[in-house]
Amino acid sequence: MTKEELITITIDKYMDLQRIKKDNGNQKNNELDYQSGLGK
Repeated sequence: MTKEELITITIDKYMDLQRIKKDNGNQKNNELDYQSGLGK
């Protein structure tokens, strides 16, 4: 896998997590917060 492919996959995963977080509303989810924080 090339560096560009890894970057694309990482961005896609981060965007998925952000969509889930937005749809989650005010519901607290520590694992989701942790996972989405890794991309920052």
